[in-house]
Amino acid sequence: MLFYDMDSNGFLPHRKRGMIFLIAAVVMLILGETVLRSSLVKVTFILYLMGCFVVTGLAIMFAFLDVAGVQKQAREQQRELLEKTIQEIARQKEIKAGRSGSGRDPQ
Repeated sequence: MLFYDMDSNGFLPHRKRGMIFLIAAVVMLILGETVLRSSLVKVTFILYLMGCFVVTGLAIMFAFLDVAGVQKQAREQQRELLEKTIQEIARQKEIKAGRSGSGRDPQ
């Protein structure tokens, strides 16, 4: 299948799918303007170009989905880093409090 890839949970990532559709749109455009130019006339040429626009639209859609995924991943990583930093600060505070508490002389 075109969208199947074992490395990414069974499906191609948005970036790869977008690239496939972008390449397909460019190939369609080149073929439509060169090799198929004589056979595509009036209505068929317009329908062919509409198909090219649809494929280009799919490439754009997957690009937006990829950007959204990257933003989500960045937010998750920032949240994890903040949590780790807060935990590290709390741990260091406990260590410091334990040192200063054990250094006192009981009277």
